[in-house]
Amino acid sequence: MTAPVRRRSLVVGAPEIIEAPPAPWRTVIVLVAVVAALAFAVTALTDQLGGGSGIELPRLEAPNVAGDDVPTAQAKLEALGFVVQVLYQPNENAAFPKGTTFTQNPRAGAKVPQGDIITVYVSDGPLGLQVPDVEGQQSTDALSFIQRSGFVGEPVQAFDESVRPGQVLGTEPEAGQRVPQGGLIRIRVSSGPAPRTVPVVLNLTSAQALVEIGRAGLAPGKITREVRTDVPPGAVLSSDPAAGTQIPKDSPVSLTVAVAEQRAIVPFVIGLLQSTAASVVSDAGLQLSVITIPVVAGDPTAGRVVSQGTPPQADVANGSALQITVAVVTEPAVAVLPGATPEAPPTSSGG
Repeated sequence: MTAPVRRRSLVVGAPEIIEAPPAPWRTVIVLVAVVAALAFAVTALTDQLGGGSGIELPRLEAPNVAGDDVPTAQAKLEALGFVVQVLYQPNENAAFPKGTTFTQNPRAGAKVPQGDIITVYVSDGPLGLQVPDVEGQQSTDALSFIQRSGFVGEPVQAFDESVRPGQVLGTEPEAGQRVPQGGLIRIRVSSGPAPRTVPVVLNLTSAQALVEIGRAGLAPGKITREVRTDVPPGAVLSSDPAAGTQIPKDSPVSLTVAVAEQRAIVPFVIGLLQSTAASVVSDAGLQLSVITIPVVAGDPTAGRVVSQGTPPQADVANGSALQITVAVVTEPAVAVLPGATPEAPPTSSGG
């Protein structure tokens, strides 16, 4: 059947023939065909990516990682394409110390699809009590606390440059680790800085010797001078303690140093009793020379030094004589009663 022809009038020219529009059912058929094609394409792509009859991963034999540490076990399993899960558990078997793998799931030798998870169980040490943290406590307090926590404590001395003696440095095993109840815990206690060794300073100058003593962690002590003509002045003759001796940090080291002529400083002795002045002069390395002047009884200077021949602080040769003048009462006092005339001293009679 031929579709009817419609005509329209034109202003100019002959009549034009226009075809009728297509029927609506043709459009519906085209849309359904397009949707079906898209659905088929999506289904094919899904199957190709793993759904349905996709690619199957190979099944590999799980290696044995018992006894390995965590990094080694992970490396073995990950090299085969497995995913590793690590779980820590207590383990009493001494063959698997803390930090080593003692079993796995799936077990060694099982066929496991590549990409699956393999769980490795790592020893966290034997089941027991946690070691308490006593660092910084005094040794007696730490020992008491360790014992109250169910352990046996044993103090162990250790040198330390900064922690005061008697203070706890730590424990063995360390705090936080598990130890069976009644197990031994060693408590490391500071005994202060390690001993220092007296350096060799023989024949060094005193200045060089003091530098070496300081570098060794020791302190300068008394310096004694000794007259020597066979060694250069200022050379160290000996040390006390001797070189190589072990002594505590900051202990003093005394030196004996050679001098060409030993010198002494004159002390101030005016006003001292003669006995006291004699002791002071002797300690200064000088000799004492005494002259006296008479004074009456009751004079406050009696028995004391009223002058000295060499001024104080003078630098003189060791062993020089220091002359002092001491006031001395020469006559005893005579008591005279009021109104009485002193008796004349007796005179000797000639024979």
